[in-house]
Amino acid sequence: MVSEPVWSLGLVPRAGGLVSAARILSDGERIYDLGTGFESEPEFLETEAALIGLGRGQVGDAVLELDAGALAERLGRPVVAEFHVADLELGGRGAPIGAFFYHALVRFLEIGEVLRVQTDEGGLWIDPRDSDPLQAVRLAVSEPDPELCLVTHGRRFDWPGELVRIEDIDLEPEFLPAHAMAFLALRTAAGLPTSGPATTGVSAAVGGGVMYQPF
Repeated sequence: MVSEPVWSLGLVPRAGGLVSAARILSDGERIYDLGTGFESEPEFLETEAALIGLGRGQVGDAVLELDAGALAERLGRPVVAEFHVADLELGGRGAPIGAFFYHALVRFLEIGEVLRVQTDEGGLWIDPRDSDPLQAVRLAVSEPDPELCLVTHGRRFDWPGELVRIEDIDLEPEFLPAHAMAFLALRTAAGLPTSGPATTGVSAAVGGGVMYQPF
């Protein structure tokens, strides 16, 4: 269980045998700090983080995965992976799996109004005034469009109202998925939901993620 903020490292495989990596300081509910992202070859990774969150990468139709058990053993840290599996088993789509991270990110950035967050997994409607992501985050499909839109990926996106890009506030869009995995690992360790009906269509709030312990 996570009872106080700790550093967690998120990893997402990418093309060329590399991983995107980024650290986050959190208790699974609130973000206290975001570390700078970096790329590495998996075999050269080292970390002092208490926990590791491992996601899946994708290049075209190919899904990129790492062996979570082997990673835990080599780094000597628990690795939480397969966040989508429990969601799928309860009838969810398994995505957008990082939705609750973006709710915490908006609150960390102290954005105080309802907004749309456009991620690499699609659009989310987020009310940062509500601390409960199960109530505050929904897919942006039926809600009226708010004035503000925060774009968290590097691709072009047109918006009729106020549009802010994540790089405009000195964050790196290519490493946000890794930050999301680090955050979800902490939610799993704290026994908190990682997805809910309003984000993935799952039948009930679910705490996804399989924890692999080092041996």
